[in-house]
Parts: sequence; structure tokens; C-alpha cells
Amino acid sequence: MIYTWFKNPGYSLPEYLIGPIPDYIQIIASFFYMYQCLFKGNYVKMATDLVNWVKYFQASVLPYMYVRSYMLGARHDMFSASFAFMKALFNTLDASIYFNTRFGVIGKIIEGF
Repeated sequence: MIYTWFKNPGYSLPEYLIGPIPDYIQIIASFFYMYQCLFKGNYVKMATDLVNWVKYFQASVLPYMYVRSYMLGARHDMFSASFAFMKALFNTLDASIYFNTRFGVIGKIIEGF
């Protein structure tokens, strides 16, 4: 997605700078997660939680990319917009399934009613 932010000529300078921040954070979180898993670190669960929270963060920013892409001609890129939509959907579902499995979120919500 970082490449998409930089290759599209329709984005302004602030969009070039701010847009890929969630992707950079995801890369850093993923490297932290991989390091913890490879070297049997003490923070594997925290790293996994972090990666999934960043998935929510990415999913919250991606709609800007595909909505603005459809609205403005110079930014219009069908593949990137569709991919961003699917990535946002996947990130939301994947993180939600993880947190439900780890913390039983749906069960706790149901018990609350």
C-alpha cells in the first residue's frame, strides 16, 4: 500500500506523508512480532496484539484511499481502490477473529445482555 500512496500522482504532499504511516507502523510491528517469535521473546502475545491493533488502524485509514480514489480523476485507480477495500475488510475480520479467540469478546458481549 505504501507504493500506492507514492505512485499515484493525484495525492497532495500531506497525503504522501501521512497516508502510509499505518503501513509503516504495520511493518515495524510485524518485524517486532517476527523477532519475538524467532528468538522466543517474552513479548510474543503483546506483539501479536500490537499487530492486530495496527490492522484496525490500517482498516480505519484505507477507506480514505479508496473513497478519494473514486472521487477524484487523477487518483482514480480501480485496482488500488478495490485492493484497499478488500484489505480493510480482511484486516478488520482477521483482527476481530483474533481478539474474539484470545479474549472471548463476543461471549462477553452476549453475557452482558
